[in-house]
Amino acid sequence: MTHWLLWSLLQAVLIAGEFSITEIEGAPDAVMDAARVVTGSDDSSKVATSLASLRRAAAQGDRFAALVVGYCEETGKGMPRAATAARVSYQAAAEGGLPAGMRRYGRLLRLGSDRVRPDYSAAREWLSKADAAKDVEAVLELARMDYAGEGIPRPDVEKARFLMKVAAEAGSADALVELGRGLMFGAFGEAPDLEEAKKWFERGAKDGNAAANLELGFLYEEGRGVPVDVDRALFYYRAAAHADLPEAWYQLGVCSMNGIGSEPDATAALEWFQKAAGKDSLPAMYQMARLYETGASGLPKDESKSNDWYQKAAQLGDAQSQNQLGIKFRDGRGVSKDPDNALKWFSAAAAQRYSPAMVNLGIMYEDGNGKPVKQDYVIAARLYGEAAKQGDPVGQFMLSNLYEKGQGVGKDLVAAFVLAAESARRNHKPAVGLSARLKKQLTPEQLKVAEQRLGRKIP
Repeated sequence: MTHWLLWSLLQAVLIAGEFSITEIEGAPDAVMDAARVVTGSDDSSKVATSLASLRRAAAQGDRFAALVVGYCEETGKGMPRAATAARVSYQAAAEGGLPAGMRRYGRLLRLGSDRVRPDYSAAREWLSKADAAKDVEAVLELARMDYAGEGIPRPDVEKARFLMKVAAEAGSADALVELGRGLMFGAFGEAPDLEEAKKWFERGAKDGNAAANLELGFLYEEGRGVPVDVDRALFYYRAAAHADLPEAWYQLGVCSMNGIGSEPDATAALEWFQKAAGKDSLPAMYQMARLYETGASGLPKDESKSNDWYQKAAQLGDAQSQNQLGIKFRDGRGVSKDPDNALKWFSAAAAQRYSPAMVNLGIMYEDGNGKPVKQDYVIAARLYGEAAKQGDPVGQFMLSNLYEKGQGVGKDLVAAFVLAAESARRNHKPAVGLSARLKKQLTPEQLKVAEQRLGRKIP
């Protein structure tokens, strides 16, 4: 259920970037025209001029203009992002009686920000007002709140499912997809229902819902509830891509790269990834960096381009790219060796609990000579331990070594053996020899304890 909840919360954030002109239906012609330019044009000069006129209208009390200005402030369209200012603008639209303003204001109250704590009570109040005003997306927001237990004593999964279905039936494309995914993952307290999920996705696909097409593609590629059918999967991916869904562009890039439905084609993959990266797809940026780094399928190696894409993705918060940059700076791969930069990027990725970065950061502390960190086995053991909890075989191996030597942790041959055995089971080759060596040092009683911890017999 955790996986589903994280996905749902992510969707709640992503939807902030979507805007429909129908949200300001009934606005004065001048406001409507300016809104079309601001939300749909790539001409920065035209956007700035239209945004200025919308600001003037909002200052004079136009609720429609206030909503569009709030959207720009929240998403950074034509200006730097400003969540606090967006909340004020949405509040003006909400208090002006605009249903979309009520929903958007309620949503920001629900999410909070770095400086403002979520206000679930006020969020529910405004979302309920939007619901009463027939804003279907407000129903989905209330469903998310019920699922997460926001503003209520405990999560109400059953009600969340009911509200999602209500919103989906009423035409919410996002509710339809979230409902389908919830059914697919068994997120509503019941067993996964792939058949029912597929029905919702097919219903959405029939209406041109790009995300529903993408989900159907996943089902057919992976054979989840349906026979594996690569051609059909590609059909749905292309339908989603045709609707300009960056996630579909990325998926088609993966298919081209891995030869799904055709021979591997790094050039085609690069084109799809480039398109998705243009919409700030972090996985696409990472894959582009990898393709340039490895020179896959005849693509010329280009360390400079590879590093540029890693850098861009890392700065936008991609943990995999942050870790790769750390490796490059640590080893001097395509860049000059720079331990300080290695520490910076390993730390950034480790802060996101990315296990390979935790291991790399742990190694820096285990080997530390003061440049850039002092040797500290306790910190190293803690980092390895966090990675090991995620099932990282290298983290398990490194922590096993520390338990064997009693560095940063108390010496414990049973713990060392258990970690080495788990690492070996996950095919980390150095752990095979370590596990065998540690086993010889255990007494029969210790071996029984180790078997209990592992939950299996040791041959």
